[in-house]
Amino acid sequence: MTRKEYIAALKNLRAEEKRLKQEYIRTNAPFPPGTKVKIIRPSYVNKQTGEHIPERHITAYVKDYTVDFLTHKITPNLLQEYNGRPSGFKERTYTYNKIVIYE
Repeated sequence: MTRKEYIAALKNLRAEEKRLKQEYIRTNAPFPPGTKVKIIRPSYVNKQTGEHIPERHITAYVKDYTVDFLTHKITPNLLQEYNGRPSGFKERTYTYNKIVIYE
């Protein structure tokens, strides 16, 4: 196998991996990208101050998904709502109990 053939085969494998990843996300994602969702964050105790932080509701939009191929878990990448629309600079991964479609 020559170097050019090897590079071409590698490009094909990467393209196939990307296609399979998108197909897996499309078939297993709970919400389509762009969906407005409500994130319910659990209550917790702040370890530094000992203060109890109550349960919190956050409005966000699903930007896209990432897949952890070791656990096969699909995690949404969320854009927090700012002034009624998605904010591009506030992309975050939240710890949440539940995520539901916003109504």
